[in-house]
Amino acid sequence: MREAIRRLSSEGLVTVETHRDVCVSAMNSDEARRLFEVRLSLDPTAAELAATRRTDADIAAMQTAVRSLLPVTRQWGEEALTGHRVFHQTLYRASHNHVLIRLLDDLWGKSDRYRRLGLELPPGDEPRTRHLDEHHQLVELTRQGDSSDAAGNSILMRT
Repeated sequence: MREAIRRLSSEGLVTVETHRDVCVSAMNSDEARRLFEVRLSLDPTAAELAATRRTDADIAAMQTAVRSLLPVTRQWGEEALTGHRVFHQTLYRASHNHVLIRLLDDLWGKSDRYRRLGLELPPGDEPRTRHLDEHHQLVELTRQGDSSDAAGNSILMRT
């Protein structure tokens, strides 16, 4: 238990106020921005590598994942968030760079609580539908082996 609390604390997910008091860390916009900035710098690299290193199995996994995507709205909630995470994990795995995969998985884990706040945003499907289209385009660019366009397209995606 102590080791788990130490790890959560080192990742900034909990704060240890005394030797016994452990609280979930408060969310703040600065942390959300920092996490997003790092992901914006790493996602294009993952997409570029995926477009050049992907296997047929990777493409099949990405196509399956992209077909399962739902708009991230209150209506779809956790199911949509999970689907987007699975999609991005398939893209990251197609990079075949285990260090990059671990970094991006860690970023997704730390960012999930901020994504859940997005479910509370006012309704409006246009931007979220556009993001689904961008995910489909990324799969096609990766399938075609177009590394520079795949990298550029990955920057556009916000989920």
